[in-house]
Amino acid sequence: MADSAMATRATLALAAGTMIGVGLRQPAIIAVGMILFASVLLLYATVISAAPTARMNGPRVFRAVLTVSLIAGLVLVVSWTVLIVRVRDLGAGPMWPAILAVVVGSAIGVFVSREQARRYHIVFLLVFLALQVAVIAATHEALVSTPQVDVTYFQTEGSKALLSGDNPFAMTFPDFFSGFGGEPVYGPGVSVDGVLQFGFPYPPLSLLFVAPFHAVFGDFRVAIALSYVLTAWMIGRIGEPRTARKVSVLFLLLSPAALIVTVGFTEPLVAMLGVGVIWVYQTRPRWAAFTFGGFVALKQYAFIISPAYLLLIPRPWTVRIVARHVGRATAVIAVVTLPFLLWNPEAMMRSVVFLQLKQPFRGDAITFTAQVLARYIPLSPVALTVLPIAAAALAAYVALRYAPIGSQGYALASALILVAFFLFAKQSSAPNYFVVVMAFCFSAGAMHPRSSDPGERGEPADSLADTDFRLG
Repeated sequence: MADSAMATRATLALAAGTMIGVGLRQPAIIAVGMILFASVLLLYATVISAAPTARMNGPRVFRAVLTVSLIAGLVLVVSWTVLIVRVRDLGAGPMWPAILAVVVGSAIGVFVSREQARRYHIVFLLVFLALQVAVIAATHEALVSTPQVDVTYFQTEGSKALLSGDNPFAMTFPDFFSGFGGEPVYGPGVSVDGVLQFGFPYPPLSLLFVAPFHAVFGDFRVAIALSYVLTAWMIGRIGEPRTARKVSVLFLLLSPAALIVTVGFTEPLVAMLGVGVIWVYQTRPRWAAFTFGGFVALKQYAFIISPAYLLLIPRPWTVRIVARHVGRATAVIAVVTLPFLLWNPEAMMRSVVFLQLKQPFRGDAITFTAQVLARYIPLSPVALTVLPIAAAALAAYVALRYAPIGSQGYALASALILVAFFLFAKQSSAPNYFVVVMAFCFSAGAMHPRSSDPGERGEPADSLADTDFRLG
């Protein structure tokens, strides 16, 4: 019974992740529609244990979803890499076709070979990383040496400031969008005379991740590329090996990695620690709370999925046990955040917290609010603030009420809460869905029962609370 429900949840989660990956290549209104449908699949996967008579647990169904996802992924990875090469004018030499050929060949090898699938998987991960590094090298001069994209500039200059001993949160940046028409990018008073009135806009941990790579390689985006591949590597190790390897390949193929890495979005770092929580939970459960603290400290919206972490704690939940996990996570957040906060409290709060509160509603965002609600219903600033929080809270309630205890339940709950939040947020972009939500979807899709998952191996909750989750 448990294995049947788990297989069904894996099928639905994989289908949802694939739909998000394909849908976000479409116009915004179509993308939102496909994300909504994927949300329904995630919702059904979350509550499946409450509907035991309707399960998509046949292996043929799962194999069919894998096959469709592979075909879509191969088409997308080739088309998006070619697009980046052409748009960035990276040249038409033989290097790009050769690397893509190895990526495609090794990906197919993971799916069709039984004896050599593990080796093909290693080759795929290494060559995929090489492809991203090649893109980084080819775009270094245009995007890092003379940056024209705000995300790239924030992290490049923030890394330089930190490495030189200056406070990255007390600096300012030029407004690359000053003088352009269209939807406002920043809130009122944020950009003054072409100068942005904030410093490094992400929490300190993300800067601590990328700054060493800027120091060693001269380009922080190497950290983004590496985190992408590490996320896939962990997905390939959190379920039955042959299935998990295939799902990890699909995660990379269906994500527009070339675009994400070229610009330097931080979402792969978030996905790495998000999946890292699952991997640590299955291998070293005592350290799961510490890893989750790092995840929350990495991005402003990460705390939204905090309720999902309860699914990594065996029931019955007691104040003592929950407080222990909260304390461990809070300790990590404090260690990486407090030094920067004490360095200049006003600068950090202005750059990391107040900036987010001032961000305007964007009518071109990939959200249900922008593409549907705002077109027919006048929405006040209060409504725009409450909607995403209410949607995430409802998703969290459903997840805690119906999702199973264990890593698959945590992955499904995290995906459901995040997609609900993003769909109703004031601003949501493709990287939010592409990397973070898809990482949780494919993590759930990769999972089958395994003895190293304490939440899914049938041990009494009391013994787990007394052993697996005790410090020391």
